[in-house]
Amino acid sequence: MAVTWPFRTELRPSPLILIKTPGPALEDNEPSSREAIMLTREDCLALCDLSEEEIAAIMEHEHIPELCAMEFGHYLVETARGQTVLRRLILDDIHAAEARGDHKHAMQLKRLLYRFAHNHPLPAASPNSASGGPVGAEGP
Repeated sequence: MAVTWPFRTELRPSPLILIKTPGPALEDNEPSSREAIMLTREDCLALCDLSEEEIAAIMEHEHIPELCAMEFGHYLVETARGQTVLRRLILDDIHAAEARGDHKHAMQLKRLLYRFAHNHPLPAASPNSASGGPVGAEGP
């Protein structure tokens, strides 16, 4: 008895995320009318609002796979606090590269930090944020 698969087998880009749309259930080994929407690596990279080098720095620091780094980076880049965390992460990578004597990699990371700061500027600090409280509030 031959096994039939409920999907087409032509060559496609390797999906990182597969989203199935609603459709009828399979009946008697007939192909489903459901269509699959695939997000490729390039789609995920475009959605995360970070460069490949920034994703590589996250992977290096956190020791996680590329797709996880894209997701984590996207989460962080959405807020000023998260962008500060990303800056600190790249700085940590710079210090680690310098500590092991990899000055070429440290220089690449410094350029990356400069580009990241240029592409993701932090908002100007408000008067409240400098003192840690409302303007005019006095300490004990």
